[in-house]
Order: sequence, then C-alpha cells, then structure tokens
Amino acid sequence: MPPPPPPRTPPPAQAPLQRTPVGAIGGRFTPPRAAPPPSPLDYDHQPTTAYPIPDLPDFNAPPAAALGPMANAIPDTTRVADIPQELLQASARPETTPAPRARTPADEEHFHDVYREFVALREKCGESADGLTFDRFAVKLRKNRDQLMTKYGCRTVRFQVYVKDGKAALKATPVRS
Repeated sequence: MPPPPPPRTPPPAQAPLQRTPVGAIGGRFTPPRAAPPPSPLDYDHQPTTAYPIPDLPDFNAPPAAALGPMANAIPDTTRVADIPQELLQASARPETTPAPRARTPADEEHFHDVYREFVALREKCGESADGLTFDRFAVKLRKNRDQLMTKYGCRTVRFQVYVKDGKAALKATPVRS
C-alpha cells in the first residue's frame, strides 16, 4: 500500500474563486454590481421649469383671464387672447359653393379642339371611338373643369391629350391668371 499523500496547505489569502459561465473563455465571471438606491428627493433635486412661476394661473378660466396680470411674469411665453367676433366672421369661408361658370366661346372652342385630338389619338392607338360624341365628352370636361376650379380657385382649366399605357388620356391643368 502506498503511503498517504502529504497534507495540503491552503494557498495564501485570495478572493474566493467564482465559477466561469458555460461558454466563457478564460477570465472569471463577476456579477454586475447593483446600482446604489436613489437618494430621496429634496428641494434641490426636484424637477424645475426654465423660469420660476410664482403662482400658477387658473387654467379652467377663459384664456385671456387665465394669465391676467401675470401675463408678463414669464418672459417669452405664448400669450392667449380672445379673438374678436368681427375677425372670426371676416375670415370665415363662405358656406355656399360658387355657381358653375357659364359657357364661354373660348372654352367651347377648346373643348372642340381637345375632342378632335382625343378621337384622333384613340384611332392612332387602335382604340374604338364608337359611341363617343362631342356632347358626352364636353359634359365630362365641364364637370371636371368646375370641380378643379372650385378646388384650386383658378380662372379656368386647360386639357391636354397624351398617350398613357398605350391609350389616349387627358391631363387637366388649372389656369390661375
């Protein structure tokens, strides 16, 4: 039987060893330190505004009365005032829509020109022009013109004929002056 091994002496005083996490290569794993608890808030650590406000106004009061004499207490603030009724009425949009324009010779001549170009381009693109009369075409142009004039507030609308995806199409352009 072999002699018993000599007794082991502990190594010099060191920090206790910690386990290496699985997959870690070299080094030792040390858990992150916990953040110290936040100190209680006192007067010096309260959230503040850019400018001290002596007394808060009553925000349930009407806008002009809310700031009252304190309106100059805070520099560069937005001031709210009541808007006079005369100004509100003067800036209001009219509630009625403008009546459609009467036919003018220039518009009718333009519609005839666009109709002729449109029919010619349809035939050139191989589309059928059957059933397309000037009256039906002009009704659609007038309707589009009136809608665009109302939407953009322009004087009139000019139409252009062009090819889109191999077919004849129209492009409307508002004319302001």
